[in-house]
Amino acid sequence: MWKLSVHLTTALPELRAVRHLVAFACRNEGGTDIESGLIEISFGEALANARLHAHASGTGQIMVDIAYDRPAMTVSVYNDGSPLLDRSAIPDARPEEESRGWGLYVIGRAMDEVEIQRSPHSDRGTLIRMTKNFALV
Repeated sequence: MWKLSVHLTTALPELRAVRHLVAFACRNEGGTDIESGLIEISFGEALANARLHAHASGTGQIMVDIAYDRPAMTVSVYNDGSPLLDRSAIPDARPEEESRGWGLYVIGRAMDEVEIQRSPHSDRGTLIRMTKNFALV
C-alpha cells in the first residue's frame, strides 16, 4: 500500500501534469490501459469540476490524494472553493444532452465507488473520492 498527496492550483498545466501522474501510477500498479484510461478520465472530470464550479474558472487551491491498496486505486480531489451543494450523489440517469452534469455521470459509470461530500479540510469546498478495482491476473 502507498499514498501520495499533492497540493496544486487549478492552473491548467498543473491539472494536466497530475492527471498524467495518476494514469502512470495506474499502469505502474498493473492496471490495464482501459482501467488507467477510466481513472484518468474520471480524475480529469473531478479536477475540471473543481476549476469550473468551485473556483468559477479561476485559480484556486486543490489537494489530491492518490492511494493504492491492491487491487484498488483511490483518488480523492479536495477543493476549498464553493461547495457542491445540489449534487451529493452521482446521477443515475443520463443528463439531458444540453445540460451540465455529464462529468459526475461519467465518473459514476467509470469508477467502482464514488463519494461526494463537504471537504474535511475546509468549512467550504468539496471532496470527491473515487475508487477503481483492478482486475489483476
